[in-house]
Amino acid sequence: MSLGFSDLPVVNKEDDIFEVSNYVNALSAFIKECTTPMTIAIQGTWGAGKTSLMNLIREELGNSVDSIWFNTWQYSQFNMEDELTLTLLSSLSEALEPEQSQRANIGKSILSLASRTALKIGVSTASHFLGEEVGEALQDAGSEAKSIITKNKEQDLSPVQAVKVLKKQFQEAVLNKIGKSSKDRLVFFIDDLDRLNPGKAVEVLEILKLFLDCDKCVFVLAIDYSVVSQGVRVKYGDSIDDSKGRSFFDKIIQVPFKMPTAQYNLKNYVGKFLESIDIKNPSEQMLSNYSQLIEYSIGSNPRAMKRIFNAYLLLSKVTKIKGEQSDWDKEMLFAVLCLQLSFEELYLYLAKNLDECNSQEFMERLYNIDSYRDAEDGDEDNESSILTDDNLKLIGKKYDNQKLRNLLKFMKVFVEVIDQNGDGDLSEEELNAFYSVINISSITAAVDNVEVSAKATYSEEEHLQRSLPQIQQIYLHLKDKVLTLDNTSFDPKKVYIGMKVNGHRFATVIFRKRKLYLYLLMPLDSLNDPKQMFSKIGNMQERGAWNYLLEMRDESDLDYVFEMLKQSYNLANKDNRN
Repeated sequence: MSLGFSDLPVVNKEDDIFEVSNYVNALSAFIKECTTPMTIAIQGTWGAGKTSLMNLIREELGNSVDSIWFNTWQYSQFNMEDELTLTLLSSLSEALEPEQSQRANIGKSILSLASRTALKIGVSTASHFLGEEVGEALQDAGSEAKSIITKNKEQDLSPVQAVKVLKKQFQEAVLNKIGKSSKDRLVFFIDDLDRLNPGKAVEVLEILKLFLDCDKCVFVLAIDYSVVSQGVRVKYGDSIDDSKGRSFFDKIIQVPFKMPTAQYNLKNYVGKFLESIDIKNPSEQMLSNYSQLIEYSIGSNPRAMKRIFNAYLLLSKVTKIKGEQSDWDKEMLFAVLCLQLSFEELYLYLAKNLDECNSQEFMERLYNIDSYRDAEDGDEDNESSILTDDNLKLIGKKYDNQKLRNLLKFMKVFVEVIDQNGDGDLSEEELNAFYSVINISSITAAVDNVEVSAKATYSEEEHLQRSLPQIQQIYLHLKDKVLTLDNTSFDPKKVYIGMKVNGHRFATVIFRKRKLYLYLLMPLDSLNDPKQMFSKIGNMQERGAWNYLLEMRDESDLDYVFEMLKQSYNLANKDNRN
């Protein structure tokens, strides 16, 4: 079995992994039945699958219509961008297979139009239509070339008249070709317009507009609207607003069609990928996790998905993961790669601060990264800054609202993947596996010198020094009570001290100068708190959710607090026994 996913577009329906056949069939039927002339825009970002969709449409149309394909980027790659517009005109005209006399007349009209406008004439274009003499002469930008062009154009034609003549000749050639094939229409597929620089893309569209209303013609254009909008501003100045760009687009396009990326069958695509990494019968939960990781990070862009799949396959080879690690290891590596590709700043932060990754509170900060973007630095009493990290605030400010929403959804799945046993806590085994994956992933990072932090150790004393003596006493007295419970321990980390039973956390303490923050790991509405001392800070019904918080400033209710802690302890201990 071949390894990796090629970036080549789909060419036949057997390879339609995303299952877009309904759209293909509908567009094909419309193209065959619509009145002409008609112009259809296949809209989508770069890599969204526009070329694949047009390939499938062309396949579905078969011999029912005549079709011509033109790839604009193919010409722009070879330093032909300056003469791209004329190359397009000449190539489209050539594809019509005109008679020799028609070809010469069309060629003269193209050159006539070019000589009266800013369009540049290519040697190959002139040579094809008017012979080698003209082509060779055009290599020289001097008077000789100009005189030869002049000889081959009608002297009395204005630019407007030249356009009319060329359009008439183009229409005649279209009708002639259709007449020979007994078809009732000709479909032009113009691909990769969005790969051109925006100004050039708009120039091509302006020239195409001259011919878009030719009878018996259907034009199908692959384009990203944002490129058109940028191009209009490039060509006509920054003063042109979005409405003017939209108006330009609407004058050219009769049928806008956006790539249905949201309707792509991700699970089907993911299933093919999982087969390639020897996961033959994935559970529905696994398929859902992979699909959601993709959806909330890179989105449904086929090119981006192929990139991340290939990055995974490379790492699996480098690290000998394939066939040697569990499905969970593979899933975690994939989750980290999604984070790396889509949320690079956060990935780098995690790599450099890995010693914090075992903190559920740290993960809560990631969940709520948008809530404290505006929190004031150093404001310890500001509820929104309880778990604020300055670097995370900076990360939050870099993301727009949509990306932040995606990040929050992504992090929920991300943490669930790391938490293999689903207890809401990160065990040493889970943390060590995650640490290993982060180290591995640095190989495919887009930036150089990704430094993964070494595991650090922290002491209880470091935390105590952050608080006043009376706050220290609260903690020490509470600790004495907790240690009377079986199999309990205290685990100091960078930003918190965890209370554990048999290695699983059930409560967390965070020190502030004048108070303690005590978090309980319990499902929502599961705490029996008659005095209602604890605040609800989450909304998760599952076990292992950090839903309760208490601010402790004195010891007046220490016995009561201990009884609340025991509830969380009993739940964690019960889960461990089960």
